[in-house]
Amino acid sequence: MVYTAEHLDDYLMEQASNNHFHGSILLADSNGILLSKGYGYANCKDKVKNKPSTRYQIASLTKQFTAIAVMQLQEKGLLRTDDPVQNYLEGYPNGDSITIKHLLSHTSGIPDFLEEELLDIELERAPLDQFIGRFIDKPLEFRPGQMFNYSNSGYILLTKIIETITNEAYGDVIQELIFDPLGMKNSGFFASPEDISPTVGYLCLNREMIKAPIVYGYGESGLYSTVEDLYLWDRAQSLSQKAL
Repeated sequence: MVYTAEHLDDYLMEQASNNHFHGSILLADSNGILLSKGYGYANCKDKVKNKPSTRYQIASLTKQFTAIAVMQLQEKGLLRTDDPVQNYLEGYPNGDSITIKHLLSHTSGIPDFLEEELLDIELERAPLDQFIGRFIDKPLEFRPGQMFNYSNSGYILLTKIIETITNEAYGDVIQELIFDPLGMKNSGFFASPEDISPTVGYLCLNREMIKAPIVYGYGESGLYSTVEDLYLWDRAQSLSQKAL
């Protein structure tokens, strides 16, 4: 049986009607968009329905934007991915052996600060240096480049490097290098719930929808976007790969 966009739409409408799914979907192939639609509620209390233009925090999808920003700064001659971290973060422990490439590829050995402290650290906006302070003194888990271990900490350091090089806030850099050129008008750095209002995050606890805690981040998880904007991002990446 060949499944179509209509099948997916029917399925998601059924799930939404049973309170099993709330969100937005954009399905596309090489010819364009096949389905772009919101299901359920962005805000259950106020009965605000989801749409393709509904803004959501995109969590770790943020990392790919951070990585592309780093590569664009390399193209501008402002850094090299083979450079040691100490070139940009003077005095950082093991900064002579950890490179930007290690941070990008999760091979730095720096412990992931979110493994133990997610609920503790990210419930309120904290200065970037305070985030770094959560892991700066922890020993490396392995010699840089020898193993892979997913690390949000590495992308926090990439945020600091980006801001150090450009002398601009991380969110402004992403806006200038990526969002504005691609016309991603409903994407940005999450600074307050107003950025995605009226959308509210939810958790399902004992089959009840409860409001989720607000999560703040930087280059590891700090952006918001829409399925429509992420489609523009996906198309841009596809064109870049074809150009290569």
